[in-house]
Amino acid sequence: MDDRQLAQLSRIFKTYDKDGSGGVTFAEWVAMKNYTLSSDQEKREKGWYDQADANGDKKVTIGEWIDWKSSQ
Repeated sequence: MDDRQLAQLSRIFKTYDKDGSGGVTFAEWVAMKNYTLSSDQEKREKGWYDQADANGDKKVTIGEWIDWKSSQ
């Protein structure tokens, strides 16, 4: 991943991290969607969130998110 891609992912992450805590909660994750999630969509998003949350602390850090996005 090049510097431009990392900068883009950092900007995107900051829009997810509404409270500026450095970690994205699941509520922040789904709030970025421009539509109401069905239960199936929420389960899919939760699965992706759990994959991204590598240490299982219920917050996805920028490092975890970049690692997850890089593995896609």
